[in-house]
Amino acid sequence: MFRKFCIVLLITGFASTGLAVDIDPIKIAILVDGMAVRGSGYDPAELHALGADGLAAVLNHLLPDTAPPAPPKPVGPPEADIRRLLARLDDDDFRTREQATEELIAKARPRRPLIEAAARSDSLEVRLRAERVLASWESRPAERLSAYLSGFWTYVAGVNDTERLELLANRTMQAFEPGMPEGDRLHLLRLCIAGVAHGRDNASCDILLPLVRHQDVRIATLAAETVGAYKTEPRFVPRLLVDALASERQPVVEVALRFVVECQDPKRRDQVRQALRTIFDRREEALKFQACLPLMREFRDPDAWTYVLAQTASADASPTARAARTSPLGRHISTSTPRNEL
Repeated sequence: MFRKFCIVLLITGFASTGLAVDIDPIKIAILVDGMAVRGSGYDPAELHALGADGLAAVLNHLLPDTAPPAPPKPVGPPEADIRRLLARLDDDDFRTREQATEELIAKARPRRPLIEAAARSDSLEVRLRAERVLASWESRPAERLSAYLSGFWTYVAGVNDTERLELLANRTMQAFEPGMPEGDRLHLLRLCIAGVAHGRDNASCDILLPLVRHQDVRIATLAAETVGAYKTEPRFVPRLLVDALASERQPVVEVALRFVVECQDPKRRDQVRQALRTIFDRREEALKFQACLPLMREFRDPDAWTYVLAQTASADASPTARAARTSPLGRHISTSTPRNEL
């Protein structure tokens, strides 16, 4: 029943979402439904072949509130044609009744008042079939988002062209407009951010910049952490992480510091170094200490080495000194770098 509901919902909804007319809505419905059925075993090849229109179809289903406005409703077929189909709902031949029902589902939506009138018919057969037609047009948000998550990631992880990445980023931004999501919607939107980061396209990641500046620190932290975790390539450091380093909010900075330790992006190295030095020179001790590892490891910063050695060797039992001795950074100093090299 769930699969049937998904397919009906997709077929009836795509006509009002601005998709290209050459895409078969039934095919799209089956492909998207496959995400829920096959999970991580989903084969996204056919959906990838549909390009940006295929991605839009998926997002229209999973994030219907971000779909573009519906176009003006068409006038529809002549009233006489709909009345003839309605008359066939009470035909003696089952196949005739079924064909008429399917045609009404496909064609009669602009003539909804006629179907609503038929749902009050004296004929039980006509009433039931008219109610079936009306039910097929019900537009509800996708149910059980959790069923789609694994299949959706299998698909979106393979999105690597700028057109689709920018579409994904823009629709993600729209989805965050109401504020911090919850439950399965949160997991889905995290996968959307991850998909953009995984595509390693600077222009698309830049679209997400407002998230790391969001007034809700939870959203800002989510964006920085997800982009950092899924960018997957040390030679790619999006501007979003540099902005996160410059944030005035400590949790956002702490997250960003975890993902610039292996910065090898030639376009961002100077920006990252400057951001780290600003943290080292101006921020509170906890952030200053955390900034030392990337400063030492990637930039051979002598001030960072001196500071950490001073903290590690200090006889003072301050929290900073204890952290220096027990943290990964302190262990990194003591096990990998002879003092006479400093």
